[in-house]
Amino acid sequence: MYPVNLQEFSDLTSISIVLLLGVYVFLRKLQQILFLFLQTFVVPGKRLTGFGLKEGAWAVVTGCTDGIGKEFALRLSEAGFNMILIARDINRLNLVSREIESKHSVKTQTHIMDFQHADSSKYNELTQKLNQHDIGVLVNNVGTSWRFAYFVETPLSKIDDMIQVNVNVATRIAHAILPGMINRKRSLILNIGSFSGTFPTPMLALYSATKAFLASFTSVLAEEVRQHNIMVEYLNTYYVVGFHLVLQD
Repeated sequence: MYPVNLQEFSDLTSISIVLLLGVYVFLRKLQQILFLFLQTFVVPGKRLTGFGLKEGAWAVVTGCTDGIGKEFALRLSEAGFNMILIARDINRLNLVSREIESKHSVKTQTHIMDFQHADSSKYNELTQKLNQHDIGVLVNNVGTSWRFAYFVETPLSKIDDMIQVNVNVATRIAHAILPGMINRKRSLILNIGSFSGTFPTPMLALYSATKAFLASFTSVLAEEVRQHNIMVEYLNTYYVVGFHLVLQD
């Protein structure tokens, strides 16, 4: 019999474990990329009629006065949803509301909400308003970030803002309207995320972490409410300059 070199055996075992872990991580990332490709280019989406479009349902969009939020508000109203528009600037809210009503035969309501400084009373007021309507679609779009910087250089006020807006808003509003959605057995919650939540991004440490929370929250919530015919989706975005959104009814 040949003597066994325990040190060599231990080294080979450690290398094998590291290689297996590396292969596992690679396959997981490959699976995520493949799933993203299939969702984007292959798998057909669900038509908006499945969310109460022909039944007078309302769509809610937060952070709707510019960018992605405004585009969703315009396209959902074009499809035929009545709109509840939520943002902190009343003048810009009114501009979007008037633009929608001038172009499409839908109703609009506006709600002023400064999410950075919202307390329980503000959320209770918003919940009461939302619960008066048949909500078919919720677009959790509002978010905030800060300039590229090391975490230690990020002011505490900006840290508090990012946690409040990027984490609390989506969870509080979803919690407010889900009972009604469950009763109606149909709705869509769309959480606007970021690739920095999937691929951790240095110099955007807290923003990346809050979007990772939102991605995880979306996945687990989707499983919990799937039995009630409610879709919860996470929209991965990267650096957005401008786009035109097309929705199918």
